[in-house]
Amino acid sequence: MKFSLPIHSNLELLENFPLSLPLLRELVIQSGPRQNFVYTDTLPLGSASTPALRILELTGVWVPWTLPLYRGLVHLRVQLYPGPSISLSLQTFRDVLVGCPELESLHLYGVLFDADTKLSAVAATPPISLPRLQTLDFQAWKVSSTLCHYAALVMGTIASVPPTAMLSIECSTDTDVFRFASLGTASGILSFSNGRAIRTDPEMHYLLGRLPSVHSLSLRWSGCNDRNFLLLMLNGLNMQRLETLTTMGVPVSIFAGVLKRRGVGALKILRMGSLLSGDERERDAEEMARYREETERGTAFLKELVAEVDVASV
Repeated sequence: MKFSLPIHSNLELLENFPLSLPLLRELVIQSGPRQNFVYTDTLPLGSASTPALRILELTGVWVPWTLPLYRGLVHLRVQLYPGPSISLSLQTFRDVLVGCPELESLHLYGVLFDADTKLSAVAATPPISLPRLQTLDFQAWKVSSTLCHYAALVMGTIASVPPTAMLSIECSTDTDVFRFASLGTASGILSFSNGRAIRTDPEMHYLLGRLPSVHSLSLRWSGCNDRNFLLLMLNGLNMQRLETLTTMGVPVSIFAGVLKRRGVGALKILRMGSLLSGDERERDAEEMARYREETERGTAFLKELVAEVDVASV
């Protein structure tokens, strides 16, 4: 049995929710457009008996994760709209996963953990095995913490994502974006934009180590001339299947030096856009000549390593 409830027009139904629904298999609750409804456990839903419930979808609705509704699920989807902060504890999240050992799909949009939750709390507890997981979709927008904080907590809590699972992660602040997508082929597409926040995010390196192989990587930021950071980032990735690499704003000479140390693996296509900053454009003629010479030398070196190399200045 399926029960779908748009609560913005049927709040009285939620207030009179049946206390026992032994045959209910799927429950879908939605709020009004772009508006979160925060449920209080004084309503009947908090004590309802739903032993057959396997699919729970909440859109714009916050129902405490401590309720029995979150036990025995195979499909869980929770989407919250941007607005006043609503969060849950890491332990509560763990309890839900432990209570759903046959979980096949987990979709979390705008679901955040308590602000004081540290990545060390994940490392201190054993990860939870979800052997049947086939879809993990996590999105956190305009986060106030470090860019990859919440995604690192989720990925660290789960023992491992099966290689056949579809995995999607998107995290963003006002200026930075981290995206990863895998379609169940044991490899995926990773992209960054604006490396300033990423370079100061230690949890990003932890998250990279939890991802499947990357077959396409896109890096975009300005002013990146830190060889050690680039090497650290690439070393943190599983790049055994990397075939396409696209960069914007990374000097060719810097990246050539990094790949010389790191190696190119299976890389077949390299596209680089050398985005000059305002300061770089104001260099004198001698500096620009040196910059062009380094770029040409780096390009020649890369062409010896990679079959297809395309370098352009923007």
